[in-house]
Amino acid sequence: MALCNSSMVEIIEGKYCYSASQPEELALIKAASAFGIKLVHKDTEGNVEFWVEFLKETRKYKILNVMDFSSERKRMSVLI
Repeated sequence: MALCNSSMVEIIEGKYCYSASQPEELALIKAASAFGIKLVHKDTEGNVEFWVEFLKETRKYKILNVMDFSSERKRMSVLI
C-alpha cells in the first residue's frame, strides 16, 4: 500500500506535507506515517524513499510502471 498510490510529499518548514488525488490515499499515507513508515521523497521519475522507523533506515524503490485505477479492474497496480 505504501507504494501503490498517487500521493506526493513536500517538506515545508521542516515538516512532511502530503498531498493526494483521493482522500483515501491521503488517509493511508498519513496512517503509515503515524505507524513509523514515512514517505520522505517521491519524484516524477518514479523514485520513492521511505523512512522505516523500527528499522532505523531509509528504503529506496524505483516504480517502473503504474496501472492506474479503473472501474473495470477495481484496483491500481505498480511494478517495482
